[in-house]
Amino acid sequence: MGEAELPQRDIFRVLWRRKWVIIAVPILVGALTYRFTATSLPVYEAESAVQISRAAATVQALLLEVLSWQEGDNIATQSEIITSQKIKARVALRLARKYPEFQEVTSLLGDAGEMDYDALQQRVGENKQLAGLVAAIAVETHRKGNSDIVAIQATASSEALAIDTANYVAEEFVTYNIAERNREIRQAVQFIRDGIQETELELREAERNLEDFERTHAETLNLEVGEVGGVQEKIDSLGRNVAHLEEAIEQLEGMNRVDQYFTFSPALTETEDPQISPLEQQVLRLILQINESKRERSELLSYLTEESREIRLNALQTEELEKSAEELIGSLLRRYRALRQELVEQRDAWVERHDQLVVVPGLNRQLESLQNQVVLKRDALNLYQRRLQDAEIQEAGEIQEVSLVERATTAALWPSSSRLFKTLIGLLLGTLLGGVFAMILNSRDTSMGPPLSEHF
Repeated sequence: MGEAELPQRDIFRVLWRRKWVIIAVPILVGALTYRFTATSLPVYEAESAVQISRAAATVQALLLEVLSWQEGDNIATQSEIITSQKIKARVALRLARKYPEFQEVTSLLGDAGEMDYDALQQRVGENKQLAGLVAAIAVETHRKGNSDIVAIQATASSEALAIDTANYVAEEFVTYNIAERNREIRQAVQFIRDGIQETELELREAERNLEDFERTHAETLNLEVGEVGGVQEKIDSLGRNVAHLEEAIEQLEGMNRVDQYFTFSPALTETEDPQISPLEQQVLRLILQINESKRERSELLSYLTEESREIRLNALQTEELEKSAEELIGSLLRRYRALRQELVEQRDAWVERHDQLVVVPGLNRQLESLQNQVVLKRDALNLYQRRLQDAEIQEAGEIQEVSLVERATTAALWPSSSRLFKTLIGLLLGTLLGGVFAMILNSRDTSMGPPLSEHF
């Protein structure tokens, strides 16, 4: 029990011995707290509002057939622009006309009126003093509910400065948006016009290719693909006739005697021809006459000699008949050859037609591809022309993306704790610090015996 009471008595003894430290530190901290809270500046807050339209005039919106609106992303982007250095620098220039603390901005920026926003932002980033003045403009933004309205909150040390800051930021943001919008619209208009010119050239080239293709393959494109089967049968039939004619010609060319004609079969030709049939019939009649004449000679020789008048007349008659038969066979051979040539030419013509029919599907695909290219180029040209009309309307200023919907007219003073309350907080903190200092000082003082920690 005694050991537990010893540390408590030591602690009270230390606190009593260091009472002046414990008293002095809270008084000092309380006095400092009272001093600084007495000199703190009031903070005023003013609010303006801008509306970000859904009809954003961007190059992407002008070049896309369907505008995809991502509301949240756009408002977040515009909010970042509102609080950017490029906007604050313009605001600082305007504040410099009324407020002494910003008068240096005018001399630091110099020819800022001739600079674009990006160059202005670069100038601020290069000058630390200018960047400090710009950073002193306290601006925050937040979106109001699910609307497309963005509130701009400005805080300052005076009511007038807070109101002017909120309004100037809103006005400069609207001005910046109009300038940026006009720049993008000009770029879009030029881009679209260049696209129209290029597409017109491509369309004329596609139409010329289509016309050349249709003119080159006009006859083939008019063919019916279903004819392929009939054409092939015609080619096969002509091929058989040509083969039979070649066989007949070969037989006729190999005949050495007229009587060999009996071994020749006209049916091999399978060809109806108004000239061949009469010639074949004449040849057959002549051969029959020749054979009849030879039979008569055999009968006459049975009772007459070779020198007799009847035998000589029979020989002359047979010779004439053979000559006539040879001439007819020669005429028949020439007709066979001519007919073969005609059939070969017909077959070649049908083969050519067949080849044309075979390529018709491929030509149709090529034709369809060329037609599709023309259609695509026309659609692209129409789209470009519609986009150009939209761009020209926006260029004329009929569509505004950002508008000022609410100006700041009053500024609210931020609520602050009373000086007495802050002083009491300071006294409590000082008491705690005084106790800590007392314990530290006692641990270094050996006049009271061993350190307090050795009792544990």
